[in-house]
Amino acid sequence: MSTSFVSSMIAAVTLTLASLASVVAAQGSTTAQADLRIANCKIGATDLDQCDTTGYVIRVAVFSAPGLIVAAFFILATPLYLIGKYCCNCCGGRDQRPNFCCPAEDLAAIYDKGDILRPKIILLITLLAAIGAFIWGYVGGGKLESGLVDFGDEISNIPVLLRAQLDAMNVALTVQVYTASSDSTSTVALLSEPSYVNIMTEANKTLGELNDLVGDNIGAAQDKVKQYSFIVFVFFAIPAVILIIGGIFAVCNIRRFGPMTLVWLCFLFGTLVWICHAVFCMGSMVVSDACVEIHGVAYEQQNVLPALVGCKNSMFDSFINNFDTLRTDYTQNLCNAITPYCYDTTQTPAQNVAAKQVLVCPSPMDCTTVTFGQMAVWMETAFYTKKEIADMDGATTQSDGYRCTTPANLYSCYLDVCNSDCTLVNGSLSVIGKQAKQFWSLYQVDRKISNVIDTQASQYANCDSLFTIMIAPMDPSCKTIAKALIADRQASGLLGLCMIAAVFCLAWGAKRFISLDEAGVPQEDKANQVQDMQT
Repeated sequence: MSTSFVSSMIAAVTLTLASLASVVAAQGSTTAQADLRIANCKIGATDLDQCDTTGYVIRVAVFSAPGLIVAAFFILATPLYLIGKYCCNCCGGRDQRPNFCCPAEDLAAIYDKGDILRPKIILLITLLAAIGAFIWGYVGGGKLESGLVDFGDEISNIPVLLRAQLDAMNVALTVQVYTASSDSTSTVALLSEPSYVNIMTEANKTLGELNDLVGDNIGAAQDKVKQYSFIVFVFFAIPAVILIIGGIFAVCNIRRFGPMTLVWLCFLFGTLVWICHAVFCMGSMVVSDACVEIHGVAYEQQNVLPALVGCKNSMFDSFINNFDTLRTDYTQNLCNAITPYCYDTTQTPAQNVAAKQVLVCPSPMDCTTVTFGQMAVWMETAFYTKKEIADMDGATTQSDGYRCTTPANLYSCYLDVCNSDCTLVNGSLSVIGKQAKQFWSLYQVDRKISNVIDTQASQYANCDSLFTIMIAPMDPSCKTIAKALIADRQASGLLGLCMIAAVFCLAWGAKRFISLDEAGVPQEDKANQVQDMQT
């Protein structure tokens, strides 16, 4: 085996092992996700200041460094190879002469069949690997485009989701209210009342700004993704085409200018491939780490997304306070409406009946501090007809409906019973019955407000619940993007190795892509014979 071949093989193996190490490093775990998450945040972090963003940038840089190192080697190797071959006549320079750095000027290179077959076989194997890398990268590029478009659709859908939530909240707070004085039921949109219209006004303003932001940016970004998606195809296709042409040169025994042209192209595109490999490494690491957080949101697991985006629960205080004000107002209004109908123990039953003060009320009953929870308890345990009223004889108590008509309800005549059982002789609701119906109607409104706060409005009460609405739907598309970037990272690493092998095979081939019939024939003599014939 010739000295030049041994030296070349040692260099090739060294480069390949270095490159392979970079690819292996790129396949490792991107983060110790049980401890440090994206931006080096620990679980429980509530602010980006609690994260080590500088350390994370360093980790990403280290993770991407192998590709950049190999790319730098390609950049340095190009002029060194040019000088060595054409200025120092290493490996015979342009001519087929033996020896590595000190070619024998008076001897012609003689190649055996192994010398001739070796670069051809290795190049064809490299070609197959490059085609595999092209297919691998092309599929990954297609998934990357699909994932990015879907991810953009999910972002574009955020205003739609929020609009649906606001509309549902508005519908839920459109209630039926009974009025005793007119004995009629009316529909009231609570969020349209003058005192509370600011809730929807602020929400609609924020939603409009978000919709404009998303519409102006996401749609344009999706168009760019679709417009330039061919770049990934071209990125993987050009090196594969170079190797296909090189394979044709090898099979057809075309040496010198053709293979050497491809060598320079391999130096150029090899540099680009390894730079892109570093970019894919960086992208796959960051996106994979981000997807872990999005997955945590989707499946209600611990995540550091609030710290990452700067979301604080205090940001939602104003929104929730507006709803709490609505609930408090209705609770206090209900309490104040019932108070005039409370039984006064300092008066006689007859006096209380005359004043329509027939209900047992809690003591004390402070309507300025009452909460919905207290009112709910009172509705279950108080506000029923006083026993002294129920036991009274007399036409007024019975005929005017100051107590329940049904004997079974006489001593348990709560508002929810009285609103249908406190009737006049003709069967219609009495004044007390109508008031009980109004009170019970207002209580149902109060309950509905509280239910909306606890179920729908609470979704906007903290970062986690809001992210569940906005971020959780992005989980599938985020995973698609992450997997696509990993596939392109791996494919670009394989393609980078192919470019290294191609440089050596084509550089060999510039002198050794000859017919097997030329095995053992001095190549310099053949060249001289051709030159003699021409002269």
